[in-house]
Amino acid sequence: MSNAKKIVFAINDLSFGGGQKTVVEETNGLFKGGHEVFVLTLLPRLGEKDMASELKIPPDHIVNIPFQSLWDFAAFIKLVKWLRRTKPDIIFSNLFFTNTAVRLARIFRFRTRVFVREGNLPVEKSLAVKIVDSCLMFLTEKIIVNAAAIKDGFKKLWISQKKIIVIYNGINERFFENPTAQDRSQLRQSLGIGDDEVVLICIASLNNKKGYQYLLEAFRDIGLYYKKGVALLIVGDGPERTKLEVQVMRYKLDDRVRFLGNRGDVRELLTAADVFILTSLWEGMPNAMLEAMATGLPVIATAVGGIVEIVDNGKNGLLVNPRNSMEISKAMAELIAAPGKRRAMGESARSSVSSLTWDNHIRNLIKLINS
Repeated sequence: MSNAKKIVFAINDLSFGGGQKTVVEETNGLFKGGHEVFVLTLLPRLGEKDMASELKIPPDHIVNIPFQSLWDFAAFIKLVKWLRRTKPDIIFSNLFFTNTAVRLARIFRFRTRVFVREGNLPVEKSLAVKIVDSCLMFLTEKIIVNAAAIKDGFKKLWISQKKIIVIYNGINERFFENPTAQDRSQLRQSLGIGDDEVVLICIASLNNKKGYQYLLEAFRDIGLYYKKGVALLIVGDGPERTKLEVQVMRYKLDDRVRFLGNRGDVRELLTAADVFILTSLWEGMPNAMLEAMATGLPVIATAVGGIVEIVDNGKNGLLVNPRNSMEISKAMAELIAAPGKRRAMGESARSSVSSLTWDNHIRNLIKLINS
């Protein structure tokens, strides 16, 4: 193609995560469109088990320059040399560590346009991170965010709104596929769940931000009314896992709450569930929630960040206040008791995210590239 660009996607690593998933989808989409695309990672690889195998670019276009810290000058020199040799037209950078290193390297490579992606609200950043980001803004072409709430949050950092562009993340087309009743039944059996049970599922990292404490408190209260027939699947891992497992034992919910860890069969797990739930204290735009809605699940979610841009309370899901286990429990009870409402909300949820495909996301990205 005549307007093909040389593009680098830079990120800390290719471990399984929302940012990494976005990089993989964007890389493959732009490569398919005729652009020359590289993926650059700046932290040491911890093993061969990551998302690199999902990239469809030539293997020699997947580059790792491992930094031991931001003060690793030897690695920084390698980065500058690689950028000078590669001569990319555009760099899309992700996550604070890589965003910092890449923008500093741009000082030695003036012609490259650097776009920085922000998936978290500024409230999540420490003062030091905010200062560094603000100081490096003159080296930044645009900030790409995946929710209007994140864009609004940058007002507090005295960053011009003209510098920020909203591009929603995409959803892989396989999440829109309808499973057969037999597939769903087999999946539930493999998880030890009966066909008549109502299954709530939460997919998120096990950290304080996700508000699991309040989710488990709410689920304990649900147990007062539903002695059986309700299960909670928790998909993900993180530093709070042991603490949460102890909380489950204390509440005597260990026969109804299953910690499944990180999984590669997220779509299958979603199709085995009845309701998606997310009790975050703050959020940007959670990919797992979008994927759940695409599979036809109604959502119970806290009214924070970009969630309120997608979840229409009472139509495709129920919104609750953060840190309010009583509201969460009430929303759970409402959907557990009403299978017809679950189905109607699930259909509305699927319809409301139908335009959020990766194809549309890539088209928006190409408009930005050519602007």
